[in-house]
Amino acid sequence: AAPRLFERASLAAALRAQDDREQAERRAEQAASLDEDGRALSFTALDTYARCPARYRYRYVLGLPELAPAAPPRLVDRGDAYDDAIGADEYGTLIHLALERYNRRRVEGLPADLLQAFEAQIGELGLRSRIAPARLAAARSALQAYLRHPIAQARVLGAEVAFNIDFAGVTVRGAVDLVAELGEQALIVDYKTGAGPTGHYALQLAIYREAARHIFGERDWQSRLLILRDGDAHELQLPEIDAAARVSELASGIARLEFAPSPGAGCAACPFRAQPCTASNEPPGNFR
Repeated sequence: AAPRLFERASLAAALRAQDDREQAERRAEQAASLDEDGRALSFTALDTYARCPARYRYRYVLGLPELAPAAPPRLVDRGDAYDDAIGADEYGTLIHLALERYNRRRVEGLPADLLQAFEAQIGELGLRSRIAPARLAAARSALQAYLRHPIAQARVLGAEVAFNIDFAGVTVRGAVDLVAELGEQALIVDYKTGAGPTGHYALQLAIYREAARHIFGERDWQSRLLILRDGDAHELQLPEIDAAARVSELASGIARLEFAPSPGAGCAACPFRAQPCTASNEPPGNFR
């Protein structure tokens, strides 16, 4: 009985620590999203505003708690649903931290084992008893697929590379998942684990290319999304856009306090749906 009681106590402590980390990250993100003169933004804040200004207002301006946690996408691997307590964000954090751990060792020239890094992160995040065997198997398969992908053979220049870049007076903060060289190619890679549209990430990749130029020098930086889900790994190349123009456009909307909702498919995953926002129940033309 004593070992089981100790196990439950350890799990409770791990869950509390994870909750503390998430709260700290959210507070830091809110603080970084907009500074006192309204000209410093995180990419996550920019993306939130671009997808729905009202959601940006609830999260970053009002700092409201997420009253309706988004239901995780029903990820499926060979027809089996992942019936566990791990949400999409939590799963994405697990995969990202495992890859960061692995790539940092590669930067330092140390022996690196991705699956060992993954198992270590499961333990550190306290997920061992909460993640379903089917999801574990699919995650391991996706990471093994990553190891077979050409990007995994690239020379790693940096992992989770933090940056602050100025775009015409607007400072954007963030971190690049992977900066690498593959033969003659200079690569920026961002890992994604969720389902859904990917087109809006074009701005993220454009910002990351500028970050690479500032940190690693002028080169023909190529950017890729690497999708890791359902036991697979595949890359996407998105159209290039003008990062400075888009950042300026979004920051100007925030500065003018333009926070009209953008109801649509994204409402289903919005943590503010129903309370306080009821936009998803109204025709799009009803908002000003």
